[in-house]
Amino acid sequence: MQTIRTTCPYCGVGCGVLASVDDAGQVSVRGDDQHPANLGRLCVKGAALGETTGLAGRLLAPEVDGQKVRHDQVHNLYGGNMTRAAGEAFGRLRPNKRTLLYSRSSFIGSHRYGGIWLGDNNSSWGQLLANIQLMPNVQMCGFLYTGSDLCGFAGDTTPDLALRWLEFGIFTPLMRNHAAAGTREQEYFRFADKMPAFRKMLELRYALLPYLYSEFMKAALEDGSYFRPLSFDYPNDADALNVEDQLLLGEGLMVAPVYTQNAVGRHVYLPEPMKMLRLRSVSDYNEEVLPAGHHYIHCALDEVLLFIRPGRVVPVAASAESTTQLNETDLTLWSYLPDGTTGSYRMYTDDGVTTDYNRPEHWKILTV
Repeated sequence: MQTIRTTCPYCGVGCGVLASVDDAGQVSVRGDDQHPANLGRLCVKGAALGETTGLAGRLLAPEVDGQKVRHDQVHNLYGGNMTRAAGEAFGRLRPNKRTLLYSRSSFIGSHRYGGIWLGDNNSSWGQLLANIQLMPNVQMCGFLYTGSDLCGFAGDTTPDLALRWLEFGIFTPLMRNHAAAGTREQEYFRFADKMPAFRKMLELRYALLPYLYSEFMKAALEDGSYFRPLSFDYPNDADALNVEDQLLLGEGLMVAPVYTQNAVGRHVYLPEPMKMLRLRSVSDYNEEVLPAGHHYIHCALDEVLLFIRPGRVVPVAASAESTTQLNETDLTLWSYLPDGTTGSYRMYTDDGVTTDYNRPEHWKILTV
């Protein structure tokens, strides 16, 4: 086995690839970040000359049907086709069975085969805000199953950042704490003084799964969205148009995460009256109906702000340690039903194993 780090023939910089050649002449390539080509751009000097040579040249300006193509035009096709290849292979090997498949790199259309995570972020409050803002963006590209590296991938997280990030992460389809080698160990049990709060947030995630999974499957099966900007549902509201740090979650909820260091609350805009839940756990919370408009709402480090929209119902289960232990026949129904009106919720359940998603018996109506 021979490993070669290629060099750009024009600028002399490491080309951003490691090429491994085995004894049979098979070549495998892995990208790194040492050259602009890895960021989806052709080397400036090479582009000016209009040509490339050798292995570096083939990577910077690959040929498609005899025509050279700029690297930035095909860069993400590699990850997208890897996802497609794996998805189709698992479909043949395990017919009618689900496969959990997600990739860091992908391409439009590859959501048919797997999800994505949002790349190698870092442990900063700014990246927590970016996570919030990116969710509806990637979902508009078709990728419903997505999320970020909670607590941050690069750099050293802090207990407060880890907890605030989890308080948003419990709502994302992919909820994963993931870190780079050589950084601070950030499993939640490492932060002993905040363990009760971490535990309650994880319990809240499981308790909300009847709602979260139903809304995810509605989006997948009915061409809808799981996360949405406020402006999608309130297009004539000028204030809603400018809100980028609150998200509508499914048909009935709005989330307003705290993403600022040392904050004891945050500004929230309500396009219409909503019921606010200030949650410390699934069974420990305050509720208050707030009018439409601008509010500053207190939110302690161990609390989550959740808002129920008018006329909506949210099914909540008793917490469990795994999805197989969830009891979806004994649910509590949170709701905001003004003026004594009634409400209902269309809930989705299935076996979690097969791909027969469209069976009518997967749906049932819950009424308050």
